[in-house]
Amino acid sequence: MAFHHCSGRRKALGAFLVCVLVFSGAICLPRPTQAAAPSALAVVELGGKFGYIDLSGRVAIEPRYDLCMDFSEGLAAVEVGNKWGYVGPDGRYVVAPQFEAASAFSEGLAVVKIGGLVGYIDKLGLLVVKPSFVDARSMKNGIAAVESDNEWGYVDRHGNWLVRPRFASAEDFSENLAAVEPSVADGKWGYIDRTGRFIVSPSFDQAAPFFEGLGGVRLGSKMGFIDPSGVMVVPPTFDLVGAFQSGLAPVMIARKWGYVTRGGTVKIEPRFDFVGGFEEGVSPVRLRGKYGYIDTAGSYVISPRFDSAGYFARGLAPVGIGGKFGFVSSSGKIVIPLQFQEAYSFAGVD
Repeated sequence: MAFHHCSGRRKALGAFLVCVLVFSGAICLPRPTQAAAPSALAVVELGGKFGYIDLSGRVAIEPRYDLCMDFSEGLAAVEVGNKWGYVGPDGRYVVAPQFEAASAFSEGLAVVKIGGLVGYIDKLGLLVVKPSFVDARSMKNGIAAVESDNEWGYVDRHGNWLVRPRFASAEDFSENLAAVEPSVADGKWGYIDRTGRFIVSPSFDQAAPFFEGLGGVRLGSKMGFIDPSGVMVVPPTFDLVGAFQSGLAPVMIARKWGYVTRGGTVKIEPRFDFVGGFEEGVSPVRLRGKYGYIDTAGSYVISPRFDSAGYFARGLAPVGIGGKFGFVSSSGKIVIPLQFQEAYSFAGVD
């Protein structure tokens, strides 16, 4: 299902963006101060409750939520007693908990669930698009994928249909194209424009959004990359591929991960058990059960020694050892001690 509680958080776990809750005893941290509003906050868990810390590791919002998400556009979705609402950087409710589920804000709108159906609210909590969809994704460039009567289509920010529901599956628009699957029976994927017209005909067994001008596609058991016209730029020779970022894309060959360039040249030989994308010039990788970080040349900037690792943001990344989580700097020094039961990458509060 596209709409889920855990979107918008990058956790310091081996399987990135996978939501797993581990409950443990509480740990005492410095109390929040009345300093200037923080520029970035990170979600952490203490004693089975979630809250936020600032870049110094001080508590900015006390852990009191059952779940919470990154801040986006000045607000963060939080769950208390099976109801979701939104708080500001000071921890005060802007939208009281009242929804069955909620997403991060994007382009001034957030997806919420009421009575089993989803719609969109503004930052005051007012319904802009009434709940009438089975599923929905965040608004991007004024268009969002929604599910109605077991078919996917696309609406604008007012809920008007831009592409009527007719697809078995549909991805977000990225770089003006969206991957769609017209029929489960046929099982072929192609790409449409914002009017619903096919730009790349359905001929792939799997298709992913475009990033940096290339989209990952599957033909049979192998994957490669096409350009926006559907031309195969990187032949399907890989078992799995990820999205391009900083000119490199993760690829898997014989259960080992490495990276290729936009031309398909192997830049970093497949030798890792797990890799991520490059953020702030480095990517987390796993080798023989331990996580470290490499640069775009494939050289270690932080040697593998962590049980889990997340992405860098604002110069810090969440890492875990022995079930405790803290934050490491780009030099590999632990600057926020390993004291949390969970920790996520920092995100700007704006």
